[in-house]
Amino acid sequence: MHDVTLAGREELFHGIYSLQQTEDGVLPMRMSERLLDFYRRNEAWLIRAYCSAGVRLQFQTTARRMSLSLKLEQFCRQYFGFDVWCNGELVKRMTQNSSADAFSFEAELPGEGLRMVTVAFPWQARCTVLSLQLDDPSTVEPVKASTKPMVMIGDSITQGFEVASPGETYAARLTSALGREWYNLSIGGMVMQGESAEAALDYPWNTAVLAYGVNDCAKKVPIDEFRQETLRSLAALTGRPGAKIYVIAPLPWPGEPENLSLQSYRDVLGECVEKYPQAILIHGEKLLENDRCYFADHVHPNSLGMKMLTKGLLPLFNAEAQVF
Repeated sequence: MHDVTLAGREELFHGIYSLQQTEDGVLPMRMSERLLDFYRRNEAWLIRAYCSAGVRLQFQTTARRMSLSLKLEQFCRQYFGFDVWCNGELVKRMTQNSSADAFSFEAELPGEGLRMVTVAFPWQARCTVLSLQLDDPSTVEPVKASTKPMVMIGDSITQGFEVASPGETYAARLTSALGREWYNLSIGGMVMQGESAEAALDYPWNTAVLAYGVNDCAKKVPIDEFRQETLRSLAALTGRPGAKIYVIAPLPWPGEPENLSLQSYRDVLGECVEKYPQAILIHGEKLLENDRCYFADHVHPNSLGMKMLTKGLLPLFNAEAQVF
């Protein structure tokens, strides 16, 4: 086995804004410094901003075996997961309790010749890569990213809560099915904020998914404030020439309290989308049945729910997939 140099190799990481050198190794960052400054207003937001949702180590190699060592910090859940894919085939899925701050694994890479390897990082933790090793002799080449990336902007459901493995999230499933590069800027617990949508313009994308509403309702954000922040978000995102913005209204909420009205927030999203021709409203409440078999808790889809959610979303993006 030999070490692969990762310092300064941003081209080997996808779904990131930057690759930072640390004392221990390299830290792939999905959030820009502008977004980190925004999330520093709340400790829970900041912890989740450092989590590696949507981050992938991706390369082409002739290797038959790989080894990866990492340092894990700032968990937002008591578990985490990694997925390893080789030429689109899932070859290893690992989930573990987050009691340890170090994690390493080996994976066999099936097939012959040059193959594409993807390691999907957990949405639940901050991950510093200590080392990547491949068997001898082997080559490592970057994978060219799509020129038409997507950006996912939302709350905990879009970040990935509560499925264990990164490949089970609807964001990962959807973008994989579409064959699109993507960035996940979602933060668990967040509400609609025009400032964070404006910061998403620092990323290269031509398709955005905007998915808020449940937290706004749960935290009793005033409807007029929700409308204002939604309009500010859409004004920013639709300002990108040629961009498409998909606004996903809240999914069914099995635990919706009787004294709250999530439908009121859905209605506001519909009103706001009508003002922007580039924006498309997706009725999230129609994508899943309000059945607890699809939910890990009172609000977050489980693995089956994420799968069904993707199945419902995919036809709405298929026309775009044919273009790109």
